[in-house]
Amino acid sequence: MLKVDKDLSKGVFLAIRGGGIKSASAIGVLKFLEEAGIEVTSVAGASLGSIVAALIADGHNSKEILELFLMYNKVFTKAAKILGGRGSIIIEETMNKELGHKDFNDLEKPLYINASTGNKPSNVEAVSFSSQKTPDINVGMACRASSSIPYIYGPYKVQTKNQTITFWDGGYSGGNPLIPNTDLPVLYCNFSTALIRKNEQNPTKNWHFTPIYSEMTANFVVKPDLNKIGIFDGILGTKKDMIEVANRGYEEAKKVFTKHL
Repeated sequence: MLKVDKDLSKGVFLAIRGGGIKSASAIGVLKFLEEAGIEVTSVAGASLGSIVAALIADGHNSKEILELFLMYNKVFTKAAKILGGRGSIIIEETMNKELGHKDFNDLEKPLYINASTGNKPSNVEAVSFSSQKTPDINVGMACRASSSIPYIYGPYKVQTKNQTITFWDGGYSGGNPLIPNTDLPVLYCNFSTALIRKNEQNPTKNWHFTPIYSEMTANFVVKPDLNKIGIFDGILGTKKDMIEVANRGYEEAKKVFTKHL
């Protein structure tokens, strides 16, 4: 076991970027933290990163989460509406089955999930789910709201007593993910991307830009180079790709934390 710096003795707040198959890099980061004896005390996620985050908050370890993700690969791909699937409801059903229909209050660790609300992806506001704000909200529903990717799963519409709320992917607003105020060191699982163009006129409207807000908040950033691995190759990529992404997350975490441990 590696020697843990005193600043990390109470654990870390782990924030996980959304990005399809690339969110699996956080599984490798979690594996490194387990080996280093660094506890994940709280966790946040957006889009498919919210699924990794929810599983961590429920007490799953990195090996269990990778096995589940390899299984979800086919399930979530078949759910894509562009392939004739049922859409993001599959994410809600899958997570409810795995978590036993838990609400945010039922989880082992504090969990924060953000989604976007608005009439279209380019005109949205951030909304956050957590045990503080939404203790009785179903975690599967929040994962679905955060993973409602346009053109893949489409919007998720919820009818309340007074209005219809339309949820979009959590990476479209605020941060990716939103990181609340915390006394814990924040470790952000990001990844390098070539999709932001230097001459882009309005990058704040591009969901590839939103991780920058989260990166500015973090104390540690693990950012493996995943440029050659597509976000949605075959919707969620191959199992081989997913294992490679997790491995790169692990190796990058080792590099980052060698400087601090």
